[in-house]
Amino acid sequence: MDRVSSTHVPISPTPTIHSPPQTWFFSFVSRELSNSKTRIQLTSMESMLVRTLTLSVARICSKQELILGIDKDPQTYSGLEMCLSRLQSKFRDTFEERLFRSVRNRGYCLVQDVKIIQ
Repeated sequence: MDRVSSTHVPISPTPTIHSPPQTWFFSFVSRELSNSKTRIQLTSMESMLVRTLTLSVARICSKQELILGIDKDPQTYSGLEMCLSRLQSKFRDTFEERLFRSVRNRGYCLVQDVKIIQ
């Protein structure tokens, strides 16, 4: 009885070319978020949210920190998720990416590199 030996050689996938990471620029004064190609105008509340997320010492901002960052009372304010949703949609519609993500039971964190400019 002849034995046939075969060796499995995996085929390497086609290498993917990744574009270099983008840096987004945020101006609180002009309430704009931009990259090298385009910019979006933010509302004052969206601007305060981006500032709070960007300036956070911890990577994750709690809901309470975000509510305080937009000068609302954490005990009574219930519109945070709506504001975040509108900001995320505006960013995604313009840049086709997510600006931040939710972290279960902890809050929200930026997924983009955002630099504050004057």
